[in-house]
Amino acid sequence: MNARSIFARSAVFVSIVVGTFSTPCHASVRQDSGCRSSSSPGQWSAAAIDLSWLPHEPHRDFCVSSPDHAKVVRVVDDEWWIETDYKRISRKWAALMYFELQWSPDSQSFYTTQSEGFTTHYAIDVYRLKGKAVEHYSRNLNRIVISDFNQHHKCWDEAFQSGNDPNIAGLTWVDDSRDLIVVAQVPAIGICGDKMRYFGGYSVSLSTGRITNRFSPDELAKRWKQVLGQHLQDDLGLLAENEKDVLP
Repeated sequence: MNARSIFARSAVFVSIVVGTFSTPCHASVRQDSGCRSSSSPGQWSAAAIDLSWLPHEPHRDFCVSSPDHAKVVRVVDDEWWIETDYKRISRKWAALMYFELQWSPDSQSFYTTQSEGFTTHYAIDVYRLKGKAVEHYSRNLNRIVISDFNQHHKCWDEAFQSGNDPNIAGLTWVDDSRDLIVVAQVPAIGICGDKMRYFGGYSVSLSTGRITNRFSPDELAKRWKQVLGQHLQDDLGLLAENEKDVLP
Protein backbone atom coordinates (compact mmCIF):
# COMPACT_ATOMS: atom_id res chain seq x y z
CA MET A 1 0.00 0.00 0.00
CA ASN A 2 1.38 3.41 -0.93
CA ALA A 3 1.97 5.75 1.99
CA ARG A 4 0.27 9.11 2.03
CA SER A 5 2.48 12.00 3.09
CA ILE A 6 1.37 13.81 6.21
CA PHE A 7 4.10 16.40 6.22
CA ALA A 8 7.50 17.02 4.68
CA ARG A 9 10.76 15.73 6.04
CA SER A 10 12.05 17.77 8.93
CA ALA A 11 13.84 17.59 12.24
CA VAL A 12 11.35 15.75 14.39
CA PHE A 13 12.78 15.75 17.89
CA VAL A 14 13.19 18.79 20.09
CA SER A 15 15.62 18.91 23.00
CA ILE A 16 13.76 19.54 26.25
CA VAL A 17 16.28 19.57 29.10
CA VAL A 18 19.97 18.92 29.64
CA GLY A 19 21.27 18.55 33.16
CA THR A 20 21.39 16.36 36.23
CA PHE A 21 19.35 16.41 39.39
CA SER A 22 19.08 14.37 42.56
CA THR A 23 16.51 11.70 43.49
CA PRO A 24 18.29 8.45 42.59
CA CYS A 25 16.49 5.39 41.32
CA HIS A 26 17.92 2.49 39.33
CA ALA A 27 17.17 -1.13 38.62
CA SER A 28 19.70 -2.23 41.20
CA VAL A 29 18.43 0.13 43.94
CA ARG A 30 14.69 0.03 43.53
CA GLN A 31 14.25 -1.28 47.04
CA ASP A 32 16.30 1.58 48.52
CA SER A 33 14.62 4.30 46.49
CA GLY A 34 11.12 3.08 47.27
CA CYS A 35 10.00 2.45 43.71
CA ARG A 36 9.18 -0.93 42.28
CA SER A 37 8.96 -2.62 38.92
CA SER A 38 5.55 -3.22 37.40
CA SER A 39 5.07 -6.56 35.69
CA SER A 40 1.54 -5.84 34.48
CA PRO A 41 1.14 -5.62 30.69
CA GLY A 42 -0.42 -2.52 29.18
CA GLN A 43 -4.12 -2.48 28.39
CA TRP A 44 -3.45 -1.32 24.81
CA SER A 45 -0.14 -3.07 24.20
CA ALA A 46 0.90 -6.21 26.03
CA ALA A 47 4.49 -5.23 25.15
CA ALA A 48 4.13 -2.07 27.25
CA ILE A 49 4.19 -1.81 31.04
CA ASP A 50 1.02 -0.72 32.83
CA LEU A 51 1.79 2.13 35.24
CA SER A 52 -1.79 3.18 35.95
CA TRP A 53 -2.77 4.71 39.28
CA LEU A 54 -5.96 2.98 40.34
CA PRO A 55 -8.41 4.64 42.73
CA HIS A 56 -7.83 2.19 45.57
CA GLU A 57 -4.06 2.82 45.58
CA PRO A 58 -2.98 5.68 47.88
CA HIS A 59 0.43 6.05 46.23
CA ARG A 60 2.17 5.24 42.93
CA ASP A 61 5.94 4.73 42.62
CA PHE A 62 7.25 2.67 39.69
CA CYS A 63 10.57 2.30 37.92
CA VAL A 64 10.80 1.05 34.31
CA SER A 65 14.31 0.18 33.20
CA SER A 66 15.46 0.38 29.59
CA PRO A 67 16.52 -2.90 27.95
CA ASP A 68 20.20 -2.00 28.47
CA HIS A 69 19.49 -1.22 32.17
CA ALA A 70 21.31 2.11 31.85
CA LYS A 71 18.21 4.32 31.99
CA VAL A 72 15.07 4.40 34.09
CA VAL A 73 11.69 6.06 33.80
CA ARG A 74 10.36 6.73 37.27
CA VAL A 75 6.67 7.40 37.90
CA VAL A 76 5.66 8.88 41.26
CA ASP A 77 2.01 9.70 41.84
CA ASP A 78 1.08 12.30 39.17
CA GLU A 79 4.61 12.94 37.80
CA TRP A 80 7.28 11.05 35.89
CA TRP A 81 10.91 11.71 34.95
CA ILE A 82 14.02 10.00 33.57
CA GLU A 83 17.08 8.87 35.51
CA THR A 84 20.48 7.63 34.40
CA ASP A 85 23.67 7.02 36.36
CA TYR A 86 21.54 7.19 39.50
CA LYS A 87 20.49 10.83 38.85
CA ARG A 88 17.48 12.57 37.40
CA ILE A 89 18.32 14.06 34.02
CA SER A 90 14.99 15.51 32.97
CA ARG A 91 12.22 17.82 34.02
CA LYS A 92 9.06 16.29 35.46
CA TRP A 93 6.10 15.54 33.22
CA ALA A 94 2.49 14.91 34.18
CA ALA A 95 1.60 11.26 34.78
CA LEU A 96 -2.11 10.72 34.13
CA MET A 97 -4.24 8.10 35.85
CA TYR A 98 -4.11 5.55 33.01
CA PHE A 99 -0.52 5.28 31.86
CA GLU A 100 1.52 2.70 29.97
CA LEU A 101 5.03 2.83 28.56
CA GLN A 102 7.29 0.82 26.27
CA TRP A 103 11.02 1.31 25.72
CA SER A 104 12.39 0.75 22.24
CA PRO A 105 14.62 -2.33 21.82
CA ASP A 106 17.68 -0.11 21.30
CA SER A 107 17.04 1.65 24.64
CA GLN A 108 17.20 5.07 22.98
CA SER A 109 13.50 5.90 22.86
CA PHE A 110 10.19 5.16 24.56
CA TYR A 111 6.55 6.04 24.09
CA THR A 112 3.79 6.68 26.59
CA THR A 113 0.04 6.15 26.18
CA GLN A 114 -1.98 8.13 28.72
CA SER A 115 -5.47 9.31 29.64
CA GLU A 116 -7.41 10.57 32.65
CA GLY A 117 -10.45 8.56 31.57
CA PHE A 118 -10.78 4.82 31.12
CA THR A 119 -12.74 5.03 27.87
CA THR A 120 -11.72 8.23 26.04
CA HIS A 121 -8.94 10.73 25.32
CA TYR A 122 -5.96 8.37 25.14
CA ALA A 123 -2.92 9.92 23.45
CA ILE A 124 0.70 8.99 22.79
CA ASP A 125 4.00 10.82 23.18
CA VAL A 126 7.47 9.73 22.06
CA TYR A 127 10.78 10.60 23.74
CA ARG A 128 14.42 9.97 22.84
CA LEU A 129 17.58 10.10 24.95
CA LYS A 130 20.86 11.42 23.55
CA GLY A 131 23.53 11.56 26.21
CA LYS A 132 22.15 13.79 28.95
CA ALA A 133 19.52 15.33 26.67
CA VAL A 134 15.90 14.23 26.71
CA GLU A 135 14.13 14.94 23.43
CA HIS A 136 10.40 15.02 22.85
CA TYR A 137 9.05 14.13 19.40
CA SER A 138 8.12 17.51 18.01
CA ARG A 139 5.38 16.41 15.61
CA ASN A 140 1.90 15.67 16.92
CA LEU A 141 1.50 12.00 16.07
CA ASN A 142 -1.94 12.05 17.65
CA ARG A 143 -3.21 14.74 15.29
CA ILE A 144 -1.59 13.05 12.27
CA VAL A 145 -3.31 9.74 12.98
CA ILE A 146 -6.62 11.33 14.06
CA SER A 147 -6.79 13.35 10.85
CA ASP A 148 -6.36 10.22 8.74
CA PHE A 149 -8.61 7.97 10.85
CA ASN A 150 -11.51 10.44 10.96
CA GLN A 151 -11.79 10.45 7.18
CA HIS A 152 -13.58 7.09 7.34
CA HIS A 153 -14.28 6.30 11.01
CA LYS A 154 -15.24 9.57 12.67
CA CYS A 155 -17.37 9.34 15.80
CA TRP A 156 -20.19 11.81 15.19
CA ASP A 157 -23.85 12.03 16.17
CA GLU A 158 -25.84 14.16 13.72
CA ALA A 159 -28.80 14.51 16.06
CA PHE A 160 -26.69 16.01 18.83
CA GLN A 161 -24.15 17.60 16.50
CA SER A 162 -21.44 16.17 18.71
CA GLY A 163 -18.69 13.57 18.53
CA ASN A 164 -15.43 12.35 20.00
CA ASP A 165 -11.90 11.93 18.71
CA PRO A 166 -10.50 8.40 18.58
CA ASN A 167 -8.21 6.99 21.23
CA ILE A 168 -4.59 6.87 20.07
CA ALA A 169 -2.24 4.29 21.60
CA GLY A 170 1.18 2.81 20.96
CA LEU A 171 1.34 -0.88 20.07
CA THR A 172 4.97 -1.80 19.34
CA TRP A 173 8.30 -0.74 17.85
CA VAL A 174 9.39 -2.03 14.43
CA ASP A 175 12.19 -1.57 11.87
CA ASP A 176 15.03 -1.39 14.42
CA SER A 177 13.14 1.16 16.53
CA ARG A 178 12.81 3.60 13.62
CA ASP A 179 9.06 3.10 13.19
CA LEU A 180 6.18 2.84 15.63
CA ILE A 181 2.94 0.92 15.22
CA VAL A 182 0.10 3.12 16.47
CA VAL A 183 -3.54 2.14 17.00
CA ALA A 184 -6.59 4.38 16.62
CA GLN A 185 -9.86 3.24 18.22
CA VAL A 186 -13.39 4.63 18.14
CA PRO A 187 -14.27 5.01 21.84
CA ALA A 188 -16.83 2.65 23.32
CA ILE A 189 -19.36 5.38 24.11
CA GLY A 190 -22.97 5.66 22.96
CA ILE A 191 -22.52 8.80 20.91
CA CYS A 192 -20.26 6.87 18.50
CA GLY A 193 -23.12 4.55 17.54
CA ASP A 194 -22.28 1.54 15.40
CA LYS A 195 -18.74 2.80 14.82
CA MET A 196 -17.76 2.25 18.44
CA ARG A 197 -14.89 -0.13 19.18
CA TYR A 198 -13.63 -0.24 15.60
CA PHE A 199 -9.84 0.10 15.56
CA GLY A 200 -7.10 0.18 12.96
CA GLY A 201 -3.33 0.37 12.92
CA TYR A 202 -0.74 2.70 11.43
CA SER A 203 2.98 2.32 10.85
CA VAL A 204 4.58 5.72 11.38
CA SER A 205 8.18 6.56 10.45
CA LEU A 206 9.68 8.67 13.21
CA SER A 207 12.44 9.93 10.91
CA THR A 208 10.06 11.36 8.30
CA GLY A 209 6.78 11.77 10.16
CA ARG A 210 4.94 9.86 7.45
CA ILE A 211 2.30 7.18 7.75
CA THR A 212 3.90 4.33 5.84
CA ASN A 213 1.22 1.65 6.15
CA ARG A 214 -2.28 0.97 7.44
CA PHE A 215 -3.62 -2.22 9.02
CA SER A 216 -7.11 -3.61 9.52
CA PRO A 217 -8.04 -5.19 12.87
CA ASP A 218 -7.45 -8.65 11.37
CA GLU A 219 -4.04 -7.65 9.99
CA LEU A 220 -2.99 -6.27 13.37
CA ALA A 221 -4.10 -9.49 15.07
CA LYS A 222 -2.23 -11.65 12.56
CA ARG A 223 1.02 -9.67 12.63
CA TRP A 224 1.16 -8.68 16.30
CA LYS A 225 -1.17 -11.08 18.09
CA GLN A 226 1.19 -11.42 21.04
CA VAL A 227 1.19 -7.70 21.79
CA LEU A 228 -2.50 -6.88 21.42
CA GLY A 229 -3.57 -5.56 24.80
CA GLN A 230 -6.80 -6.47 26.56
CA HIS A 231 -8.63 -3.40 25.23
CA LEU A 232 -7.95 -4.45 21.64
CA GLN A 233 -8.59 -8.14 22.25
CA ASP A 234 -12.00 -7.27 23.68
CA ASP A 235 -12.78 -4.98 20.74
CA LEU A 236 -11.73 -7.60 18.18
CA GLY A 237 -14.10 -10.10 19.73
CA LEU A 238 -17.00 -7.66 19.51
CA LEU A 239 -16.48 -6.47 15.93
CA ALA A 240 -18.67 -7.88 13.18
CA GLU A 241 -16.82 -10.13 10.73
CA ASN A 242 -17.17 -7.60 7.92
CA GLU A 243 -15.52 -4.91 10.09
CA LYS A 244 -12.41 -6.90 10.87
CA ASP A 245 -10.84 -6.55 7.42
CA VAL A 246 -11.65 -2.85 6.98
CA LEU A 247 -8.63 -0.53 6.74
CA PRO A 248 -8.57 2.65 8.81
